[in-house]
Amino acid sequence: MASVKDFVASVGGICGAETEVIVNLKPESRDAAIATIKERCAIKKSTGNFMFELEFGGITFRLFMSGKLIFRRVKDRVELDRLMAALLLK
Repeated sequence: MASVKDFVASVGGICGAETEVIVNLKPESRDAAIATIKERCAIKKSTGNFMFELEFGGITFRLFMSGKLIFRRVKDRVELDRLMAALLLK
């Protein structure tokens, strides 16, 4: 059975006025992960086929076709793990 670790290469954070969490997808599973995420989310805005601003479960985040996701206002790692599982796992 697949797990979030099968799709996620790294997770990092940026502290500032608003805390951001950056998730990088593994290159070998990036395309499948991006397709699944786009299916499950509402697209709020897109910049061509480069960047998408998506909404899922009341959380807005950005998805880049390079495999980078940027989340704002995620409370903690537990919430991020739940969100990533809901986005990636079938």
